[in-house]
Amino acid sequence: MENSKRKGIFYRVAGLITKQHIIIPLIFVFSFILFLLNNTHEQLWYDEAITMYFSDLAFDNMLNEIGFNGTESNPPLYHLVIKALRIIFGDNLFILRGFSALCTSLMLVIIYWFVRKKLCNEIALIATLTLLANPVIISFAQELRMYALVSLVVFLSIIFFYLWLDKNQKRFFFLYILFVIIGIYTHYYALFIIFISSAYFIKQISKKHTSHSRIMLIGFYVTGLAIILVAFLPWLLAFMQQINAISDNNWTETPDNLLFFKAISYFVTTKFARDVNIIPHFIISSFILIVGAYGVYYSFRTKKYLNLIFLFLAGFITPLLLSFIYSSLFHSIINFRYFILFFPCYMILFAFGIYMIPYKKCSIILLIIYLLFISPSIFTVYTERFNGSAEDVAKYLQSTKSESGLITFEASSYLTLYYYLERSDNLYYYSEQQLSVSHGININSNNYYVGAAIEKIFHLHDSIYLIPTPWTMKQAEDLIDEFDDFIIDNHQPPVEFIEKNSWFRNKVIHLVKNMMSDN
Repeated sequence: MENSKRKGIFYRVAGLITKQHIIIPLIFVFSFILFLLNNTHEQLWYDEAITMYFSDLAFDNMLNEIGFNGTESNPPLYHLVIKALRIIFGDNLFILRGFSALCTSLMLVIIYWFVRKKLCNEIALIATLTLLANPVIISFAQELRMYALVSLVVFLSIIFFYLWLDKNQKRFFFLYILFVIIGIYTHYYALFIIFISSAYFIKQISKKHTSHSRIMLIGFYVTGLAIILVAFLPWLLAFMQQINAISDNNWTETPDNLLFFKAISYFVTTKFARDVNIIPHFIISSFILIVGAYGVYYSFRTKKYLNLIFLFLAGFITPLLLSFIYSSLFHSIINFRYFILFFPCYMILFAFGIYMIPYKKCSIILLIIYLLFISPSIFTVYTERFNGSAEDVAKYLQSTKSESGLITFEASSYLTLYYYLERSDNLYYYSEQQLSVSHGININSNNYYVGAAIEKIFHLHDSIYLIPTPWTMKQAEDLIDEFDDFIIDNHQPPVEFIEKNSWFRNKVIHLVKNMMSDN
């Protein structure tokens, strides 16, 4: 009798927490707290420093610098949002990164609501859980970049388009247009929404509508695409400039036969993972792919939920396929993190496949195994530091209370130090390339007109700190050899301020004027 009573209580509690008006606030609160947890243990890294730099500029200067200086490869909307947040909250990294946490939590709530409404509660719970317990999702929910915001916008665009054709209500189509425009002004990969919606549109109008209604829908859809194009025209020139700049970069992936498997393996690693080919990641990602493929097969075979499964399948495959084709024909635009925008579609397919496995105990066991395998990567997100130690270097330099010149050798170290040194006038960027003034002062002796000559910098300061990264050490050594008036101060900074996994893992080199050479 007591066991029966306990069982009854258990099912009543379980039934209570799965009620939509209870579980949606729970998902939001729990995920928001999880994403905020320890979100400042990582120091600012280069991409985040770009956000901080551009969002600090005046509005007109920001648009010009983002569009035409070649440093940023994304549209300006996110920087404008961060600028507004900084005006209200200041430079608090916890709050600024918290905006990404907010966007991701909202996305999870919307995913749960939509999947529950169109599929079932169990699939919605599995999809939400697998996204919530994903290292890459957590990483970008703690990053001061646009990926969390645009992921939310992309998913809203997809479901509004679905609802427009499903309900035949124009308000959903207008919302679709609005969020597509927001998306493409946040990240260019949001343009793939148009191809996803077009694929779904072609499928839907082929059978269920009369000739007259089909013509009306086509006209309505083409008009919507025209509105999106017109809305993007003011930024088109900057877009073309940024696309040209991307062709010269070294941070995109080279298309090869394994690129697809690298891409899907990325989603079970961490955001900076370069080891996506190792066996554990490949096994987990293959497992997700197989289970998702089973769900697609089940839907196509039984004709159950076919429209929705087709939409989610197009939502993940289309960006992969088109970006691979473009990158093979022209120059690579593939960076694994960009696919995070469409990752929710992939995990919904995975959740659908798990739920449709005939033996429910087997489904639960497979889900538990997946969560156990993914947990080590989740742990590293909260404990390890991938972003380098620019803050530690800045603290050391500030502790010297010196007016010395500070020279960096690459944009990543310059921009992070620019933030942590609070826009120091003594920070210089030495490069062999001609750079925009927005990067700081270019002190290459061949580009006097860009900034100041290297000789002038050495003349201005009795002491110079060279801050090389491991891969720019030779530049520092060449600079030391070139100027006999300076000698190396052998007093090195404390080892503890430079982390083992730091970009600054070599050392900070302190040069002082050789007084004997002046006599």
